[in-house]
Amino acid sequence: MTIQLKTVDQNNHHLPDITTLIHGYNANDIVIDADRLIPLQEIRNVADKKTEKL
Repeated sequence: MTIQLKTVDQNNHHLPDITTLIHGYNANDIVIDADRLIPLQEIRNVADKKTEKL
């Protein structure tokens, strides 16, 4: 999966996309590589890297 976060840098550009497997989720977060949690409210877009472009 490819995840685009809402976070922007000082030039108002989105940070690089995160391409990873999603290992799980709960009510507030998704779990990616090495048990890293990404809060759902920080996610701008999610796409299957094989079929969609952000």
